[in-house]
Amino acid sequence: MRERATSVKVSPPQKDEASMVQQSIQDWFTFTQDSSFSLDGNFSLVTSTGSVRDSNQDRVGVLRVSSSSRSFICACVCDGMGGMRDGDLAAAIGLAAFFSELIKSRRFYPIERLEHALQYANRQVAERCPGGGSTLSAALIENDDVYIANVGDSRIFGFSQSGELTRLTIDDTMFERYGSENRGLLQYLGLRKDLNPDVQKVSKDFVSILLASDGCYSIGESSIKSLQGSTPDALTFSRRAVQLSEWFGGHDNSSLVFISDVKKTIASLSNRSDVSIFSTQGRMQIEWVHEDPPSSRSQGDSRNDNLNLPKSQPSDVSPSDTDAKKVTRTKSRSAATKNSRTKGMAKKTSTESDQQFSIGFDGEGEE
Repeated sequence: MRERATSVKVSPPQKDEASMVQQSIQDWFTFTQDSSFSLDGNFSLVTSTGSVRDSNQDRVGVLRVSSSSRSFICACVCDGMGGMRDGDLAAAIGLAAFFSELIKSRRFYPIERLEHALQYANRQVAERCPGGGSTLSAALIENDDVYIANVGDSRIFGFSQSGELTRLTIDDTMFERYGSENRGLLQYLGLRKDLNPDVQKVSKDFVSILLASDGCYSIGESSIKSLQGSTPDALTFSRRAVQLSEWFGGHDNSSLVFISDVKKTIASLSNRSDVSIFSTQGRMQIEWVHEDPPSSRSQGDSRNDNLNLPKSQPSDVSPSDTDAKKVTRTKSRSAATKNSRTKGMAKKTSTESDQQFSIGFDGEGEE
């Protein structure tokens, strides 16, 4: 697929550069529509409003960071809390803050990185969406290991080689933590205090990982297990799980991210060099590109001018790590041309999905 793009210059930055990246990610997740997306046939993202709710306050995404110094993939589900103010905005802010902080702190050890990003996302939701809240469940894959983080009552499950399903998280509710009948959340993104998140490394016995909002896993673990064992591929399983929640009444938004093969995910990182974010809309790419000082450029030489971009570019183009310097270019790719179900959304958000931003990031490329 080739992209349409418009270059937008931000020079000199008038605000914190990392915040600009975060805002671009938030814009990417602000609007959502019932849809699905598959990455390399291994990651599947599906979301549905359901039959009862007027809007979809779930947000799902995958962050892929691949470079010579650090490579990882992180899948995430955020469920904006419908009983609180602006649940959809809280989920978009939380997911954008979480991903941008993972990129910024990518040299931290995985557990420290997840904890740091969760605390930052919590503060961002509290400051920028007062009265709002969101759950967050994430699975980060780095080297040969899987790490999970959870706040709220979205859940993470693991599938073994034999197809056995194991729930890996405990809900942050009085009911699950303390046996009380009160099912209200004890913590979520948006609290005006530090979180006590559940962050852990999980067993290597799990070959697949599922992250799901409560509207999705409400179909029951037996149904999830049966569907996964009887469907031919990851995307089909993911779509059917969400469809089943609709058939059961669709009382809540239903969303999931499914990682069908952890080992395949690990292997894929060694073949790429980029920073990309995937949603049900498609792909948003953040590139580090070389920028020479103005004095080193000859007149009319656009070889190193990050604004002289082709109007369309192959979707597999990614920057070289050796050229990584100080400037990022954020590219958004919409899946609307492939999926008729998202066409209306693409028209509505054409500004967000069809722009490129040439912006600075945290001042470094590779070690």
